[in-house]
Amino acid sequence: MLTACNSHEHGSRDNLCDAQTGQCLCIYNVGSRDCSQCEAGSWGFLQCRACDCNRNAETCDDLTGRCITCRNNTTGDHCESCDAGYYGDPRSCVRKPCRPCMCPRGPIRLTQHADSCSEDPRQEVIICNRLPGYQGPNCDTCAENYFGNPLVANSTCEPCFCNNNIDPNVDGSCDTSSGECLKCLFNTEGFSCEKCKPGYYGDATTQSCVGMEIWGSAGSCDRETGQCPCLPNVTGLRCDACLAGYWNITSGEGCSTCGFDPEGSLGITCNQFDGQCDCQQKRGGRDCSQCEDLYWGDPKVQCTACDCNGQGSADMQCDRRTGQCVCLTGISGYKCDRCDRGTTGELPNCKPCG
Repeated sequence: MLTACNSHEHGSRDNLCDAQTGQCLCIYNVGSRDCSQCEAGSWGFLQCRACDCNRNAETCDDLTGRCITCRNNTTGDHCESCDAGYYGDPRSCVRKPCRPCMCPRGPIRLTQHADSCSEDPRQEVIICNRLPGYQGPNCDTCAENYFGNPLVANSTCEPCFCNNNIDPNVDGSCDTSSGECLKCLFNTEGFSCEKCKPGYYGDATTQSCVGMEIWGSAGSCDRETGQCPCLPNVTGLRCDACLAGYWNITSGEGCSTCGFDPEGSLGITCNQFDGQCDCQQKRGGRDCSQCEDLYWGDPKVQCTACDCNGQGSADMQCDRRTGQCVCLTGISGYKCDRCDRGTTGELPNCKPCG
């Protein structure tokens, strides 16, 4: 019994087909037995344009042209972008392959702490767009008030748990390795600031440790009103707060002036526990008289970025007066960017000679 060719009226050259296979004779870039679809690697029947996948995929959707199964760590409608965690420019006109972001050791080694990264062609370095809780040019250390070891596979930097008894804006409030809380506030102490200090009572987890002695009081309190006689620059019914523009109520001698820099501070007030003033943009230091963090110089003249080498520096903050970076052992240079005299190797693997 014979079967009709049923060739597509626009996709075939004629209405004939092979007597054995039924294959019709198709026009250019059209395929399938009856010439009703584009050939593999093309889309948009009848025009059937070649898939534009930047050589990173073989096929695309017949209706939209969107590339199917992008290779080489690429993504996008035309495989024109790098996957998350990779950088480069995979477009066929550029052909910079997608390489893993080393933030710090890349997704393959399960130590990836950045959503993405980019390449600075001028300095030939990779800039990691780090996730919250990480710092360093390669996301290789935990940020202030986070702890963990980001260099270990599947390890993360977690927020320090201090029962809301630290100031998250004050650096060094917890140990970045162990998570131990180091600067407990509100009369608390303990690994997680979970208990009241000796001489205080109450619930540390609700910031309600009450002193058996009153720091800012100059004597006995009035038995009827409860008002205590306060030391200089101290206020409150129990003399438990500094006046605006003062701090250091725990001194036992009253509160001290904030000593803010009028040109660098946003106002006269400061943190009543550590004296930190609220600084204007590009200003830093306790009294806002210095350049902001990671800069050095005279803020009235010019602040210059520290730009300490991330591999050779013990701290990304340089000397605020001279700009000298703090180098790791065996490393030297203004930016901590070379091996010290008497050592050999390449940064950061500087070893003693001999």
